[in-house]
Amino acid sequence: PPEYMSFSRRTQRENFVVFKFVPAGTAKLAEWYERNQVLEIIAKDASQLVPLMRQYGIDYVIAPHAIEDADLANVFQNEKYWVYRER
Repeated sequence: PPEYMSFSRRTQRENFVVFKFVPAGTAKLAEWYERNQVLEIIAKDASQLVPLMRQYGIDYVIAPHAIEDADLANVFQNEKYWVYRER
């Protein structure tokens, strides 16, 4: 969602991937495509989230809905999003 762009700027954390910003260059394009595929995997199977967080060194996940996973701790939420980290 668009509001995540300002969230990233304010928190000084990079987004995992931004769908609409396609990078130039073969290597960066391949990584962008791979990360979009990872998001599709997580959307279909949320149980893959924590292993992928470990694989990519992700500290926090922002979601537009609650995630039920014993390995995730909810560290913040409001009416728009939930923030999780690994337990």
